[in-house]
Amino acid sequence: LAGMEGTDTNGVTLRYTLDGFAPALDSPAVENGTITLNDGYATVSLAPFRALGDEELPCGPTVMRRYIDTSAINAALDNDDLDFSTDVIVPWTPDNSFEYGSPSDGRMESFSKHTNSRESWLQTSVTGPGMLSFWWRASLVVSDFTFAVDGVNQLTYDDRGFWHKEYVSIEGEGQHSLRWAIPASTYYSCDLDLVIWTPAGESCFVYEQIEDGLKLVAYTGNDAHVTIPDAGDGGQTIVEIDALAFGWHPSLQSISFPTQSVKISNYDSTYGLKKCRNLESIFFRGAPPESPPRLPCWTTIYYPYDYDAGLDEDEPTWAKITYSYRYDMVFLPIAFPVAEAPIISYPDTTRGTSSTSFTGSLEISIDAPDEDTVVRYTTDGSYPGADSLSESPLTITNTTVITARAFRNINGDYVPCSAITRRSFANTDEFNEAVGLGAEGFSFTTSGDQPWINKMMPHSTGEESPAVGTERLRPGQTSSLFLVFTMEEEGLVSFEQYYSEYSSSSASFVIYDADNVAVRFTKTSTRLNYSNWYKHTLNLPAGIYTAVWTLTVPDTIFYGPTIAIDNFRAGSLRCTLTLLCEPEEGGTTYANNVQGSDFEFMVDQDVTIKAVENDDYLFTHWNDGDDDGDDDVERTITVLDPTDQPTDPN
Repeated sequence: LAGMEGTDTNGVTLRYTLDGFAPALDSPAVENGTITLNDGYATVSLAPFRALGDEELPCGPTVMRRYIDTSAINAALDNDDLDFSTDVIVPWTPDNSFEYGSPSDGRMESFSKHTNSRESWLQTSVTGPGMLSFWWRASLVVSDFTFAVDGVNQLTYDDRGFWHKEYVSIEGEGQHSLRWAIPASTYYSCDLDLVIWTPAGESCFVYEQIEDGLKLVAYTGNDAHVTIPDAGDGGQTIVEIDALAFGWHPSLQSISFPTQSVKISNYDSTYGLKKCRNLESIFFRGAPPESPPRLPCWTTIYYPYDYDAGLDEDEPTWAKITYSYRYDMVFLPIAFPVAEAPIISYPDTTRGTSSTSFTGSLEISIDAPDEDTVVRYTTDGSYPGADSLSESPLTITNTTVITARAFRNINGDYVPCSAITRRSFANTDEFNEAVGLGAEGFSFTTSGDQPWINKMMPHSTGEESPAVGTERLRPGQTSSLFLVFTMEEEGLVSFEQYYSEYSSSSASFVIYDADNVAVRFTKTSTRLNYSNWYKHTLNLPAGIYTAVWTLTVPDTIFYGPTIAIDNFRAGSLRCTLTLLCEPEEGGTTYANNVQGSDFEFMVDQDVTIKAVENDDYLFTHWNDGDDDGDDDVERTITVLDPTDQPTDPN
């Protein structure tokens, strides 16, 4: 204000806010030159005021500073061991509000929308070697959110909006920098929680003291097979296990629970064991919990075999009685201690694309690693019992799913004592018949983490019939089918394809010519009877081609998607489509917008037909042979093969 410039501070009152807004007359005044911050984070705005007559007016610039109590960061991240720092201008801030599905009550949050000119970062350092784990969630694509160890980004998931648990093994000795960051000009946010650093050589189990004993809250190791001890720190009994302790573990294959009964918290969480992509087996060495955890669809739960003692053969197993509501889980009895699972082996021959696909026949050996056990197996996908097959080696000539298990003699009875081993072997000679092709001129092969197999599947009609498809794939897995075929002349290629998740974006279809160059084509797709089956049609010139169907499952997809094909046709016959008006003077007919009565099309080609009324006439319906037809003036029909038909279907 004019006349008030100067350095005289007499009568000046400093007023402040802690939320970043400009101070006003009713804002608190600084007392004794000190502002006390109690909330762990504050944006302090400070401005001088001076009395002018009966009013108090601002008499200088407003100064803004952000202050962060780093102990609040440690509390939000549930970590008291590491020293954290964050950018002061665009900081990560504690958020202690309750949120359903969050790994814990508190977390660190970054909102880079506070500014578009600065990176928002949080960092710390550790002394290696060791294992780091943390939970994170981003509302943006992962390429815009980074977690770097010594400047190298470690994140791979692109699954915005959902919590993930990351495990990072740091091998080198000495200091290592850890940095979470959102770049400038990114109008999104990110959350971080439960940061745990475990130096090499220390226990990988993290416990929390509860009323009756210990609760296992985190596992920070990288072992494939984990046995949870009966007791933890100080010999205290483990009474509860949080399913989130193992969430998203990338290498975990089996977990053995304590010999005593334990409670499983967060058992229904989709972020816990459900997200362990390689988890094959859960072993309950003691009494299983009242509520089993949610698991991937390929995981088997094993419980003590004597729980089925006293049940008649025609009665359900103990697991089916106890967990009848868990219809999507597989429970099998087992005798402890657990033996090594059987080994399924076969000759190491080159079969072009897949070691588990063959032609003709294949000899397979099924062996028990432990000397005191014997192997039993089935060839139809069912679970083996004591009376199942035992001969080895085995020669197969058809597509076969082998399921094997080790058994041990206990008091004269052979009792299962290992996890199951399952392997699918595909005879590609059978694929031609399964998709409706002759044996000549078409050649199938398969490759990937799991082979394609011929199997019975429900089709769009509701009936089951043979098709060729994948089994349920896990996150990160891929499976491909190759078909080599020849087009003697230009013609149509058509096939029906099944998607377990309605036209899965993870599935691809590519055609290569004889020079291995991808062919550009336009594909027409039609959904069949509101099912998961689609008919695809395309046109190709004469030549030799390789069609490739591939299902690649992203790391974030855990429901086990599948695809399949059937009714493949290539080089379709040409035939005549006839459209007539009755009476003839009643109107004109069109096929694919071309006027006429007789048209040349290829078998399996989809054609749009239309009738246009002449004056004094009204269109009523189409008459297709013996059917009543259709009352839509314009409709799409499929040209049918007239060969060996009593009447022309077209």
